[in-house]
Amino acid sequence: MDIINLIREEGWSIQKTKNSANQDVITITAEGKEFPLRHPFFIHAALYNAAKNPEIKYNHFKAMHDYMWPDTVWHYWTERRFRKHCAGYKYITYAGGANIGKSMDAAKIALLFFFANPKGRTVLIASTSLASLSSRIWGYVTNLLRQSKVELKYKYTGGTAPKILFPVIQKRGDPPDTIHGMFAVAAKQGAPEDVISPWIGRHPDDGLMVVLDEATDMPDALVDALPNLEKGQERYQLMAIGNSNKTSDLHGSLSTPQVGWENIDPMRDSEWLTNQKDGICLFFSCYESPAIHEQDPVKKARLSKFLMTKEAIEQEALTRGINSEAFKRFTLGFWQDT
Repeated sequence: MDIINLIREEGWSIQKTKNSANQDVITITAEGKEFPLRHPFFIHAALYNAAKNPEIKYNHFKAMHDYMWPDTVWHYWTERRFRKHCAGYKYITYAGGANIGKSMDAAKIALLFFFANPKGRTVLIASTSLASLSSRIWGYVTNLLRQSKVELKYKYTGGTAPKILFPVIQKRGDPPDTIHGMFAVAAKQGAPEDVISPWIGRHPDDGLMVVLDEATDMPDALVDALPNLEKGQERYQLMAIGNSNKTSDLHGSLSTPQVGWENIDPMRDSEWLTNQKDGICLFFSCYESPAIHEQDPVKKARLSKFLMTKEAIEQEALTRGINSEAFKRFTLGFWQDT
């Protein structure tokens, strides 16, 4: 379908005028703002950037997603993650066991955030090592880029320091832009100032996002180091992902409830405000998996290929033991020491 028809399907108005050279100029009016003729993805991106209302912001973010990956099997866990991103929380932790789609959704959010303004944003995707990133969330990032149905401008560099940059045409003698882009980084062990020393010095024009993969195994010192990344950033968000292990590790520290761990029940609570500034923890219990509660059998079968199912829970309860540490961490996905 061509761009004009996509614009019409959006319900936006199309205007055709003449410029000084008597050439046709087509502009689009959407939500009271005027845009040059372009794919709706980029118009939704601009409207997402400008929106202050979380619901409006989410609607444009979801539209961007659907243009990039129209074949996605949408479910309420992804919707919940997208909505919390758009709600403006600065620190978001994803807690839960295996097969809940947290890394995939974090990769999508990171890509959509970056490509909403690739000339002005920085995304740092961090783990314990670059090798582990390539087989986990950075792998999702690169696969999702290849699967995108929207043609995006970017330059990918692999090797020892993988990154995705917006291909800016440079004037002769100008240094390349090493600030804006998506960067795979490793967290060093050591004092707080050493842990993120390779990340410091990036002051993007329009926003910074940090994604901590395998946060359960990352240095605890990051808790004290992270505020240094936030300084001077109007748009800032950190997402920490992990299979919940101990409340004392980095993932647990970032997830600590304001009301105290003693007041959180994994069979009742699915989210809570944390001790971090503008922080929230999203807990995804295996028993609430969309692959269990979906009523449409066709969609349920598709969800069951990558999300936890009732049969998988029962099998893991038998093989691991329902009261075992392994079941609590990798199946239920809740902290063992609460």
